[in-house]
Amino acid sequence: MKKIVLLAAMAALSCGNQVSASSQDECAIWLCAPAGFPSPECNGAHSEFKHRIKHGKSPFPSLSSCTEDGTDNSGLRVVTGYVAVISAHKEKRCIREEEREARTSYGRPYMKLQCVEYETYTVPVKYIEGTGCIHGHYGPESNTPKYCSGTLSMVKVLDQTGNVIGSPFYY
Repeated sequence: MKKIVLLAAMAALSCGNQVSASSQDECAIWLCAPAGFPSPECNGAHSEFKHRIKHGKSPFPSLSSCTEDGTDNSGLRVVTGYVAVISAHKEKRCIREEEREARTSYGRPYMKLQCVEYETYTVPVKYIEGTGCIHGHYGPESNTPKYCSGTLSMVKVLDQTGNVIGSPFYY
């Protein structure tokens, strides 16, 4: 379904010789951003995307300005927001526990599980939508969310049912 909607958008954008947007590169943003501006053919669209943001405009032109007849019946829409970037980091998890005797604050003995062997693993980079970083004073572990290294802007294209077309683009 996503491919059909994207193909329909491509057809709508490529139909006319003359569109009312200020440039073909602006209209190409609709095609290139969901794919992450992947190819040299998207360089102009990427430049126009950055230019629009720098000058306080919406990252995307109106889709109707990119069609020959000036209408937009596709149902596509753009959503912008922020994401917190969680850096790749190492964590450890318990892989073996043993029951050990401990004492309450009153000196009474009881048995509790205690980790006796840990495994270290790498957590990959991830993005948390709808939030930004709050930096703590004691290193990345004190940041909120934990290990947050920065806040990026995000844009994504949704079809008429609210499904994301392509991938969100972070900048």
